[in-house]
Amino acid sequence: LLGERISDVDHLHLSIDNVGAAKEVVAHLYKQGARTFLIVGAMETVATSSAGMLRFAGFTSAFDDFGVGRGSWNLVPVSPWTTDGAFEATCEYLQHHRKPDAIIAMNDLLALGVLRACYEQGLSVPDDVLLTGWDDIEASKMSIPQLTTVAPDKITIARESVMGLIAQMEGSNLEQTEVRVQHSLKIRESSVLTHCTRC
Repeated sequence: LLGERISDVDHLHLSIDNVGAAKEVVAHLYKQGARTFLIVGAMETVATSSAGMLRFAGFTSAFDDFGVGRGSWNLVPVSPWTTDGAFEATCEYLQHHRKPDAIIAMNDLLALGVLRACYEQGLSVPDDVLLTGWDDIEASKMSIPQLTTVAPDKITIARESVMGLIAQMEGSNLEQTEVRVQHSLKIRESSVLTHCTRC
């Protein structure tokens, strides 16, 4: 299983430290001066419950660590995690609420929808609102601005997956079924202010 466990089965499962990575995202945005936050995503569906819950737990834990009260962050559910869904939900939110300092999308597809929504609402990223995604898909480097995103170690995931599959095909017992791989926070244009007015 690659990514997030969606059922309790006894197979090799490779994933990153979602909670820790989420805390890194919040710490970076806080350092950039963000004090109000919007999380775009959802935890309800089978396909997103594992990743969504872990990332949400990391975000809220970091908010507590930095003294960001419950009144300073909101959640906009989007399910499934699609670009169109994020675009529509973010437009709706921005039309009826004060803009946050930062928007955290639970994956890059959501972030791309948020980016378009900000443009439609006359907001500049990152000058008016900071934005982060998750997964480091190819489009995250092609967007304007480029997306800050959590990047799993995909090479290690691929290598460990193939090795685990071969071991199972050969009848070997896996030493462990839960394998955690490294990740990094790719800080790009969407979350960096050249002249921080909120710092």
